[in-house]
Amino acid sequence: METRKVFPQFQQLHIEIRLMIWRECLPSRVIEIDFPADRNRPYKCTLVWPNRQTRLPPALTKVVTIHATRAAAAESGLFGLLLDAPIQLVDATDTSKIAKFHELWASNSALDTTPSSFFRDQVSFQVRVRQWLKELVALWVYYPWMKAWKDKWQGVIDPEGIWLGPRIDEDAFLRDMLIPGCLESDPGPPFCVDYNLFSPNMDHPFAQEALIVMPQFRPRVMFRYCPLDCHLQKQGGMGSR
Repeated sequence: METRKVFPQFQQLHIEIRLMIWRECLPSRVIEIDFPADRNRPYKCTLVWPNRQTRLPPALTKVVTIHATRAAAAESGLFGLLLDAPIQLVDATDTSKIAKFHELWASNSALDTTPSSFFRDQVSFQVRVRQWLKELVALWVYYPWMKAWKDKWQGVIDPEGIWLGPRIDEDAFLRDMLIPGCLESDPGPPFCVDYNLFSPNMDHPFAQEALIVMPQFRPRVMFRYCPLDCHLQKQGGMGSR
């Protein structure tokens, strides 16, 4: 049966029903996680911190505004040939694509210096992204591991082998790999995994079963094109628009 892509009766519905349908049709929003907001210099083109209004996934690692001339932006093709796609979500690990946005940003003679730290610190940014992904995997295994601990490891084969890491602590004592404290650093906060020391054993059936149902996480960088020279205008206070 062919699915119809039109709904001519939509306009005949009551406004309350139309609003309910419209909300269900809206795409997922985004949330800015890497959030070093400068409270003294709010950008006009950021609509005064939209991250406060976009609290639904998928998540972004960074939001970068690109100020460039229309000619340069159109020639780059990064925001569509007709600049009809002013918002682009780019794989956070795609360094070659990020470099193209860097070139476009640098082409503006009236350079906006705000994104400079993002482009300059790409090496450390990529390290943070990889570490973030690593921690997500470990955290996804950690929660069912904690539940199995509370259930006294019922049905779990070789629970001591779920985590890879040192079996001897800094005081030369043998770590008990069957209690939550074994994954902590010395010293460190209680009931927290030291991701630099411990990681899930991907060959262990427990970790494999936990990760089967893990959602596929793809961190993105949002690049937003702004044709205005708002970065050159005098910055106002918190109410700037």
